[in-house]
Amino acid sequence: MEMKVNNIDMKTILEIQNLKCGGCKNTIRRKLYSLPFVNNLDIDLENSTISFEAIPPEDTGRVILKLSELGYPVTDERNGLGKKVKSYVSCAIGRIHK
Repeated sequence: MEMKVNNIDMKTILEIQNLKCGGCKNTIRRKLYSLPFVNNLDIDLENSTISFEAIPPEDTGRVILKLSELGYPVTDERNGLGKKVKSYVSCAIGRIHK
């Protein structure tokens, strides 16, 4: 799992798979902000990364799990057909709920 922690602002940066477009970005934003411990979320389509603050920081694992459930696993996680299909569904939902 590619995870970097920026100690200046305590942001966690994750490189994720299957991030394709604004629909993906919308779904990820909506689902992660539904988690009460996620703050200052930024999604970079060009670099396939997300950065966020999890308070407490131990909840970062829950963010990784949620991303995987949506079809956007971190780079070191297996990215099988099921995850890819989930990402397309998440993308379509994100396009609908702009």
